Amino acid sequence: MKNIGPKMDLPTPLWVVIGLAMGPTVALGLARFAYALLLPPMRAELGWNYAAAGALNTSNAAGYLAGALVAVMLATGRALEARAAARASRDLTALVARTPRVARVHIDGTLVTRDVDDLRPGDLVAIDPGAHVSGPPVVGPAIIGEGTKVTGSYIGPFTAIGPDCVIDNSEIQYSIVLRRASIRGIRRIEASLIGHDTEVTPAPNVPHAHRLILGDHSRVQISS
Repeated sequence: MKNIGPKMDLPTPLWVVIGLAMGPTVALGLARFAYALLLPPMRAELGWNYAAAGALNTSNAAGYLAGALVAVMLATGRALEARAAARASRDLTALVARTPRVARVHIDGTLVTRDVDDLRPGDLVAIDPGAHVSGPPVVGPAIIGEGTKVTGSYIGPFTAIGPDCVIDNSEIQYSIVLRRASIRGIRRIEASLIGHDTEVTPAPNVPHAHRLILGDHSRVQISS
C-alpha cells in the first residue's frame, strides 16, 4: 500500500537529548527563582508566620547549596584522580627508562660489556672500585656499583645495584637498585625495580614476599 500521508521528519537523537535536558534545566535552574515571589502569598494563604516561612526558604537554599557542594567535590575528586594516575604513569615510565641495558662481566679473566639479554646464570660478578662486599658470596651475573656497601646479605643472579647503595642483612635477586638506595633487614626482594634515594626497612606484621616497583625518594617499611 502506498503511503499518501504527509511525510514527518523524526528528530535526531541529539535533539531528543537536548529537549529532555531542557525540562529539568527550566524547572530547577530558572523556575526555582520564582520561589521567592511565591513565598509571600503562600505564607498568607497557609497562615504561616515569618519564622516558618523563613525556615522553609532556608531549607530550600540549603538543599541547593548541598547539591552544588557535592557536585564540586565529585568533579574535583575525579580531576585529582586522573591527575594522580597520569603522574604515576609518567614517573613509572621515567623510572623504567633508567634501567641499564648493558652489564660488565668477567670472562676468562677479562672484564667485558654485554647486553643484559645475553647474560647467563653463572657469569661472574662485576664489582666496581670502592664497593665493599662481606657475607655470603654474590651469585652472578650481578653488578655492584662504586661505593656500595653489602653486608650480611644475599645478592642473587641478574641483580644490578647502583653506586653508593647500602644493602644490609637482606636478600635480593632478579632486581635493579638505583643509586643511593638503602635496603636493610629485608628477608627477600625479587623481580623488583627500586629508584634512587629509596629506603626499604622492616615493618611488623607484613607478609614476607615482596615485589616492588618504587619511584625515586620513596620511603617504604617492609617486614623482615
